[in-house]
Amino acid sequence: MQLELFETADAVKEARSGTFTDNMKLPLHRWFRYSAGFSAEWVESVLIEENRRSDFFVLDPFAGSGTSLLAAEHVGVKSCGFEGHPFVARIADAKLSWHEVDLQEFMNSVKRMVKNAGAKKYSVIDSVPPLLLRCYSEDAIVKLFSLKEEFKINDEDSPVDRLLWLTITSILRECSYAGTAQWQYVLPNKRKSRVADPINAFVSRAKQICLDVEFARKEFMPLARVMQHDARFPSDIQDNSVDLVITSPPYPNNFDYADATRLEMTFWGDIRGWGDLHKKVRSHIIRSCSQHASGDKIDLHVNLN
Repeated sequence: MQLELFETADAVKEARSGTFTDNMKLPLHRWFRYSAGFSAEWVESVLIEENRRSDFFVLDPFAGSGTSLLAAEHVGVKSCGFEGHPFVARIADAKLSWHEVDLQEFMNSVKRMVKNAGAKKYSVIDSVPPLLLRCYSEDAIVKLFSLKEEFKINDEDSPVDRLLWLTITSILRECSYAGTAQWQYVLPNKRKSRVADPINAFVSRAKQICLDVEFARKEFMPLARVMQHDARFPSDIQDNSVDLVITSPPYPNNFDYADATRLEMTFWGDIRGWGDLHKKVRSHIIRSCSQHASGDKIDLHVNLN
């Protein structure tokens, strides 16, 4: 009976290997929900089974928000990931900054930003992109943009700054009254019943990040790196150095990887509207959505010579 229970548990874990939902209870992984991700626990189980040497090396050519990279760090395996989506690559890079960040400096910055954001009233409504006006109350917009401006004043792309950026990015959905479809597309015409206050959500997420970093420093090893890179082209990975490839590749379906982060990219000013996604994102990834592949004349057989 006990053996059957273990077999059932393993079967359930394998069956859920394609979902990111379970990751939202795991330290570091839960900092940002990326629906194109997959199960970190499943990745760890594969690595534990396959790892045979101290120099075992794993590659994820479609790293997304860093699921496989963080899983590798948790089991002490060296890894590298490529991610073509610039915004998502930045999210993964911020997650992997856990071992570099000074937590005291991080929380001091959080307190400073909250204090200054409350003292200043930025006049932003007139310049806010239409999408944001359809997704946030005026009060939420003022608070979120105040936090953004306070962040930008001191941003030097340090480990602390990377996590501050991610802290703001990670609360944008919960502070919006707009609904979200299964694959993270925003639904402005669908209203949520519960919406978080931006300042409270920012402080709460910062505290969660501190707890997760403290946990990671006991349980993880800083052995991963991520590059914004197109997997079809050569990289600095040496030939015959990869022992295992674990990834969740872009599928020939109607999931628009570019549109999935449109709300966040619009907030940060990376894009102004939906049309900007083509230049900012789709030109960097193999396939954004099968509906776009034909029109973009994407060549999946790139000559690398």
